[in-house]
Amino acid sequence: MPMPTAEQVMAPNSPLADAFRKSLLKLAVLALVWTLYAAVHGYIPAAVLWGLWQTLRWAGALVLAMRLLGALSTATLCKWRWTDAPRLHGRVAVVTGASAGVGRETALQLAHLGATVILGIRDEARGKETEAALRKQVQAAWRASPGTAAPGTLQYLPLDLAELASVRGFAAAVREKHPRVDFLINNAGLNSWSGATRLTKDGFDEVFGKFA
Repeated sequence: MPMPTAEQVMAPNSPLADAFRKSLLKLAVLALVWTLYAAVHGYIPAAVLWGLWQTLRWAGALVLAMRLLGALSTATLCKWRWTDAPRLHGRVAVVTGASAGVGRETALQLAHLGATVILGIRDEARGKETEAALRKQVQAAWRASPGTAAPGTLQYLPLDLAELASVRGFAAAVREKHPRVDFLINNAGLNSWSGATRLTKDGFDEVFGKFA
């Protein structure tokens, strides 16, 4: 079953909001029925009845407030797009695991916004392919939007997080080309684990070596 999107969850007519309203309505009906029964049989003083009535009124106000908040959130927050973000020209971003998934998309959007994006990818072939493909996407989007600021640049550098020598080499290469790094996106990680213990070239457990 797919996870709901932010728009689906925050919308006033979303399944989550609808389930909450139904539960609250059932609770209110049960409370009203019990209150009427107790009042008829003289179990509840008038002051308590007045308090329960005020509680129901506040519950109704809460439901109304949630609907208004949901409508406001849907009309504002859920319409945010990456184009609304500030431009990142002159900023340097390092994205590990940038060949696929979240890392690749993050690198793409950062380049759209004008940042200089360094792609830390283990496999050289995939790294060069990713660099070329993302550069092509960024340039195509820029040409399709006349008048927009120029996009950023993308650069592949080899990085194997399971090997400390590779990490040091990557850091040295970044420092040589850029005086600072503004964004460090630590996205890389294992996408599967068999349960067997495997060691890195430096003798660390593979899971620890790639995430530490």
